[in-house]
Amino acid sequence: MTRVLHVITGLGLGGAEMMLLKLLQASDRSASEHVVLTLTDLDVLAPDIRALGVPVQALGVRGGWSGVRALWRARRLLSQFKPDAVMTWLHHADLFGVALKCLAPSTRLIWNLRCSRLSPEELPRSNILLVKLLARLSFVPELIVANARCGMEEHLRMGYHARRWVVLPNGFDVAAFAPDAEARRTIRQQLGVSNGDFVIGMVGRYHAMKGFDTFVRAAGLLAKREARARFVLVGSDVTEDNAELKRMLGAAGILGKVALLGQRRDVPAIMNAFDILASTSTSEGFPNVIGEAMSCEIPCVVTDVGDSACIVGKAGLVVQAGDGEAMAAAWHSLLAMPKKDFLGLKQLARQRIVEEYEIGVVSRRYQAVFEVKR
Repeated sequence: MTRVLHVITGLGLGGAEMMLLKLLQASDRSASEHVVLTLTDLDVLAPDIRALGVPVQALGVRGGWSGVRALWRARRLLSQFKPDAVMTWLHHADLFGVALKCLAPSTRLIWNLRCSRLSPEELPRSNILLVKLLARLSFVPELIVANARCGMEEHLRMGYHARRWVVLPNGFDVAAFAPDAEARRTIRQQLGVSNGDFVIGMVGRYHAMKGFDTFVRAAGLLAKREARARFVLVGSDVTEDNAELKRMLGAAGILGKVALLGQRRDVPAIMNAFDILASTSTSEGFPNVIGEAMSCEIPCVVTDVGDSACIVGKAGLVVQAGDGEAMAAAWHSLLAMPKKDFLGLKQLARQRIVEEYEIGVVSRRYQAVFEVKR
């Protein structure tokens, strides 16, 4: 039995947090035992993890002495649980893992990197300084896992010099994210979308790196060419209360054609209502939403950032980041495809995820990493 302690910054609905949950769901309980520590508070995913029978503890780090107290609490847990590996998720947890290894030198520490672009224009100065510090400490973990090759290369550029690297892509639950005709009918009915409408959706929090300006520009261009076009936006702060987003939509002349759904837990159902998923990001590592949509047989149009193009393969289209005109043209080319060809593209999208990125396959690769002995 392999014991693994996971240390993560928080348990919100982020990509890293969701991947941890999926990994735990897919893990072979006869081969491994897991415990999760969150540096901050118990958040929305904590009950989901506990429902799997996996213990979750919150260390409540707030800065100052709370970090020292959290470190000693983690050290006590380490001595009780005696894990074969400690995997830290995200940069702040990586630093915490180094401090924990100083208190327990025999700890087999593994960093799990989830970020692919370390730009001062997109990250706070404190985060950049943290990454530079971690680069100097990157000899400490016995292994560094990256969820995307571009993420590994970006950290190498920042000076990381690991003993060993492994790229393990995100995995997808192809049963949860699957074609669902009933969900498609229900969600489209709720949105007031007819069978003849062509729905382009995007799922992501409201942030500059998600490229909402590109999406809105492309949507405005497509709406002028195609009366059937409708748009759905899902994610944190993507709501009617977002004045900045509403101004952009108004300026593009598409307010009446866009549904702003905010953060939702029924994403698989909503994705089934799409005809295309758009990823207009200027920075990504391994975006989960692309694989999730493809698993639902939704073709994707993505920007050439991170591993997006690698995920899509031949089951979608790739355009340059920030190019709203190219994004609109790609959407229109899919909309204009013969029905038979578009159906084939949908089937190819799901087939690619099932064969290359199914969560069981990825989980077994993680298990092999956890089981490696010194």
